[in-house]
Amino acid sequence: DYNNFAKAFQDEKLFDRLKPYAPENIATEQNISAYKSRLVTLKQQKRLEQEKFVLMKKNYQRTQQLFNQKVISAAEFETEKIKFLQAQQSLDNTDISLSQTQEAISNLHKTKSGANINAEKDKINFASQTLQLFEQLRKSLREWEQNYLIVSSTDGLASFQQFWGENQFLKRGDAILTILPNDKKALIGRMLVPAANSGKIATGEKVLIKLDNYRFQEYGILEGRVQNISFTPDKDGNYYVDVVLPKGLTTSYNKTLKFDKELKGNAEIVTQDLRLIERFFYQMRKLLGYQS
Repeated sequence: DYNNFAKAFQDEKLFDRLKPYAPENIATEQNISAYKSRLVTLKQQKRLEQEKFVLMKKNYQRTQQLFNQKVISAAEFETEKIKFLQAQQSLDNTDISLSQTQEAISNLHKTKSGANINAEKDKINFASQTLQLFEQLRKSLREWEQNYLIVSSTDGLASFQQFWGENQFLKRGDAILTILPNDKKALIGRMLVPAANSGKIATGEKVLIKLDNYRFQEYGILEGRVQNISFTPDKDGNYYVDVVLPKGLTTSYNKTLKFDKELKGNAEIVTQDLRLIERFFYQMRKLLGYQS
């Protein structure tokens, strides 16, 4: 993938640097300039030929009158007629040359336009090919990272879960190590919640956490808030719930716990934070519902 991308990238850069259509455009511009100069000359020549034709026509008409009056011979009349016809032919030839020159200029403009279009197409094709292979390279890199790299989303100290040896086989899903984050102010907990009643969980709800490492009767409990919930359950039917700790590791007893290893425990999500009188009426509503 890298070699394909590198080749496409070099081809694009080479196309931009060499500009293969530039010599053709330069030659076309030179030809257009030459034909335009010739067009100016032909227009001047046409004006002269038109003046010459007018004079020859008048002379031919006078000669025709003299011939009709028997003043000049037939040979003299035919000589003047030939001169008149030659002047007319010369004017027609000039018109043909003007038309051909204008057509040549038009064709050269079409050739230039076609070359510009082809150059733009090639440029787009080269850029598209380079971008496509670059995206393919990025995809391959991501796949390689997912298959062969262990990446943590936060900075911290790596703590191995067990002893690992060189070339030891690892199964997908094995817990390899735990990251102890450097930033203790942005701790996030993760819960496994069964599917039953998981639909009641909403973002922002209170979470009460009791840690195994610190007895809650002595140290108190931690308070968190639901940050987000996974869309689909895992293979065991449990949902992942991320919990943010606004107060960090400060407990309900106002004690700050030390975080030097992974903390595990149990948590309760308070889906309905009701007062005592509200709970009483809630139970009454349930009883009345059963009786009805």
